[in-house]
Amino acid sequence: MDFELEVAAIIGREDCDLTPEQARDHIIGYTIYNDWSARDLQAREMQVSLGPCKGKGTATTLGPYLVTADELEPYRDSDGFLRPH
Repeated sequence: MDFELEVAAIIGREDCDLTPEQARDHIIGYTIYNDWSARDLQAREMQVSLGPCKGKGTATTLGPYLVTADELEPYRDSDGFLRPH
């Protein structure tokens, strides 16, 4: 098993056809997201042009903490991105 460390945005209310600015208002927080993959299966599937089917989507781990969106506001630049430190 291998994993890819990612960030998950937690959506707090339902809507559709949103602009990026509107979508950001629906995010209530962020957490760590680990996407687990079976790389050995993925490598075999790729050899026969099946794409990463069984090797992907093996498991997902979220958390353990949720950082609320308002906690990150002081660290955003004028475009809404987090400033590097």
